[in-house]
Amino acid sequence: MGEAFFMPKSFLVLLGAAFLFAVLAQKPPLQKNTGNIQSEDEIQIAILQGEVDGYPIFVSINSSLKKYAHKSDLPWFVSASTKFQEPAEKGLPKNEEFPGLNESEDLVEARIGKVCRYAYLGHVTHKGEREILFYVDSREAAEDALKKLKGEQRTLKFDYGVTRDDSWKSVAHYLNEKL
Repeated sequence: MGEAFFMPKSFLVLLGAAFLFAVLAQKPPLQKNTGNIQSEDEIQIAILQGEVDGYPIFVSINSSLKKYAHKSDLPWFVSASTKFQEPAEKGLPKNEEFPGLNESEDLVEARIGKVCRYAYLGHVTHKGEREILFYVDSREAAEDALKKLKGEQRTLKFDYGVTRDDSWKSVAHYLNEKL
């Protein structure tokens, strides 16, 4: 028969405490580091309208980001624009074009959201085109996603640009609800 092995009670307590400490000291699993920084409930859209360069302008802007304290965490300004197929008078889209514009915006946002942390700023409709505005944490990821999307699309024609803007100056006037 085998011999019984006994440990002092203090050693077992010490071993249990060490195990508990090791478990509690572990870092939590990394959270997914992509997607919108806001939930749908947090987004507040302000509609601005006016005239610029003799053409009507309509801006749908996420005004809840005006006081966002961590702008420098999303330093890359992304603008994706598409020209209307057949603009109506004064460069506005025809009614039948709105569903496609909205679907295109959702598609661009979904692609960016798969690869970046982002803030959706809104869109600008002016002078025959729709421009979608975001801030992201990764220039390379956003550019790669948009380049791939552009190559896949046959019906959605768009251009895009990504520029550094740590303090979000590119959209400050919209966030302050000015055209």
